[in-house]
Amino acid sequence: MTRSTHWIVLAALLAAPGCYGPDLGDTPFRCAPTGKACPDGYTCVKDICVREDKKLDAAPRETQILTDAELAPSKEGFVYLDGHPVKPGQNCIDEASEPNNSGDTATKVTPGLIPDWQICYEGDVDQFYVELNQGDKIAVKVKFFHKNGDLDAALVDPDGFVIDQSRSEDDNEELGVSAVAKKGRYIIGVYGFGDDTNTFDLDISISIN
Repeated sequence: MTRSTHWIVLAALLAAPGCYGPDLGDTPFRCAPTGKACPDGYTCVKDICVREDKKLDAAPRETQILTDAELAPSKEGFVYLDGHPVKPGQNCIDEASEPNNSGDTATKVTPGLIPDWQICYEGDVDQFYVELNQGDKIAVKVKFFHKNGDLDAALVDPDGFVIDQSRSEDDNEELGVSAVAKKGRYIIGVYGFGDDTNTFDLDISISIN
């Protein structure tokens, strides 16, 4: 490649949407500072171009951001589970299972009613996991009284994508998928909206297809 050709190619890359960075792995583009921020099929999230995935089982399939502790939970947009500050779960009813604030430290659970969990402080997240086979059906109910604190929940597949979420403004949250797409570890994340805290029970049902 001649020097002039090199500069033409470089200029074209700089003018293209997003700045390519192979070290970024599955999200190899940084958002461009001017013009079109990301290539087609990507959305700019916190300066990184995140791939837009199709819906799975009629539920939103959103990229889970794992490293930003500054983003407060919201009722719309992306779901943020990991990355929140971890504090001692002192005097919490589920202290023995803390910290389970991340996918790596999620508490293993089995189907049935599992009582006595607690979101203890602002930014606390309780994460649980179950092992599922392709085609299995899962239904989860997070039981709580909204008047004591607004809780929200999300279901995350083995690739780290949110495949269902429940962010209502009344008692309880319900999650479910009629047939999971692949075998693996599925995460159930429960967290308070804003600075809300509360106690809750989990009720998990799994049907093997």
